[in-house]
Amino acid sequence: MKENYSLFLSNKINEKMQLDLSGAFYEIFPFQKLKNFNFKNSRDRIYNPTNTLLIMLLTMVEEDKSLQTSVNLFSRIHEKNRK
Repeated sequence: MKENYSLFLSNKINEKMQLDLSGAFYEIFPFQKLKNFNFKNSRDRIYNPTNTLLIMLLTMVEEDKSLQTSVNLFSRIHEKNRK
């Protein structure tokens, strides 16, 4: 897979994840501030700071707040968006 195509797919998945995850948090989540923040030596891929923070917020409202729950949420949303 070419790097540009991989980046294109990563960006599409990121957009879908933000749409899925931001419903309840859209008005209070600082999307613009994160876009303006410079993360040193960071590639904007699937596990970027925005998606990670959104998953943390979703996990916060779950009954089971374990790391495994966060990973499962991320995985379910990712798989749903792949189809």
